[in-house]
Amino acid sequence: MAAQSRLERGRAAFDESAWSDAFGLLEAADRESELVPADLEVLATAAYLSGRHDESQSAWTRAYHGWLAQRRVDLAAGCAHWLAFGLITRGELAGSAGWAARGLRDLDSAESDCVQRGYLTTIVAVQQFFQGHVEEALAGIAVAAPLAERFGDVDLYTLIALLEAQVQVQLGRLSEGIAQLDELMISVLAGEVSPVIAGLTYCA
Repeated sequence: MAAQSRLERGRAAFDESAWSDAFGLLEAADRESELVPADLEVLATAAYLSGRHDESQSAWTRAYHGWLAQRRVDLAAGCAHWLAFGLITRGELAGSAGWAARGLRDLDSAESDCVQRGYLTTIVAVQQFFQGHVEEALAGIAVAAPLAERFGDVDLYTLIALLEAQVQVQLGRLSEGIAQLDELMISVLAGEVSPVIAGLTYCA
């Protein structure tokens, strides 16, 4: 089976939500011929969704450096977000903070105005929330929310709303927080969000 055939079948398996099959095919294609950053992102996501955290982080890291080499700072910052996301879901706050800071620094250096800044700002707000700094988390939400609206990004909106619901519960506003979670599930059940964000929302 040629590397290109594996790549095409890996992409197709991913589109069909066959995460383990997609990972196996894409990993094999990568061994034959190094994947481009866009396909590394698919490999990283398939790895994450099939429970392969280390492989996911490795692929996201390679995609990050690949996009930087192509001077696509916005896309590199998106990889930095997912690296931070993967770490924070495992409770590795220091590593998550490091990747979020790196991504924001890259965007600041390039003076880039993009939706990825909203993602990174949200992950920083989540870090603040986990550390008990509710006011700082709310301040991050206030920065990220207009970006989600301006770029029409449903995944980012869902992440922000999910954090808002958790903040509401933390502040003792249980009914408001649960109502917001119920509303988020409408988007999930309608298939409007990506698989990773859908899974996170189900867990919440």
